[in-house]
Amino acid sequence: MSNCPNCKSKLSTLKVLKSFWSLRRYPPFSCPICETKLNHTASNRMSGGLIVGVAIFVSMTYTSNRDFAINKTLITILLMLCIALLLSVVAVQFFKIEKY
Repeated sequence: MSNCPNCKSKLSTLKVLKSFWSLRRYPPFSCPICETKLNHTASNRMSGGLIVGVAIFVSMTYTSNRDFAINKTLITILLMLCIALLLSVVAVQFFKIEKY
């Protein structure tokens, strides 16, 4: 679990995950105890790219060998999102957070 580098309090998984999956390129967030602005490290960002890559690879591999009656693209996208979300929840436990 990620801790605040200033006060060493545990950060909420949901708060870290929300910043990680934001469309605004990893926006900073604050510690609920000491209000220090925090940001993701470069290793967290590389983990994000790896998570998306693995999710795309697994979903494309799974759906390419199957015959689905409905739109295969929709199933691939939904499967990719589910895999990426599950991998992100696990990865957040190992993230390191730095001061902004």
